[in-house]
Amino acid sequence: MDINSISHINEHTDGSTLRIRLQPRSSRNVIVGSDERGIKIKVTAPPVDSAANKALIKLLANIFNLGKSRVQILKGETSRSKTILIMGLTPKAVLKVLEGHSQCGESPDS
Repeated sequence: MDINSISHINEHTDGSTLRIRLQPRSSRNVIVGSDERGIKIKVTAPPVDSAANKALIKLLANIFNLGKSRVQILKGETSRSKTILIMGLTPKAVLKVLEGHSQCGESPDS
């Protein structure tokens, strides 16, 4: 993950927030990097009935080795641009984990 991503990670009283740009209906669940709009994440699920949001939460929970209840969407439930809360991790810890997972993902059925 490039250094640009550090501007997308902020401290929160309960942990850290991430500014995410989500792309549903991808071929893989994967973090692909970042740009000026946020950390770019692709998921296989369609943007219907919160399926893409659920896939995003599951992917991030797996990456950070947290329970799904510790990953929450604070803003952007119906938008591609989202603010995500990662509970219990500092921005520095979040960045370290993300740097190890850029262009890494999981199979669609994980």
